[in-house]
Amino acid sequence: MASFRVAIEAVAERDLRAVPFPFRRQINIQLNKLKDDPAPSGSEMVDEGVMRLTVHGWYVLYDVDEEVGIVTILAITND
Repeated sequence: MASFRVAIEAVAERDLRAVPFPFRRQINIQLNKLKDDPAPSGSEMVDEGVMRLTVHGWYVLYDVDEEVGIVTILAITND
């Protein structure tokens, strides 16, 4: 399986810093796992080109560009 690079948009970086520590740690673990599997079990497509992964009640919205091999984290929210 191909390895992907994970890039975090500035907005998502701010979102991540606002997440309480124990959940932030779990989200970071899942973000690292996206390098090997950009569509893990439990992820779903919510819009054209936008995936959502749920981590302890927090939603990670991201885009996967298979041609370039990059996963771009767009936002992290609990709404």
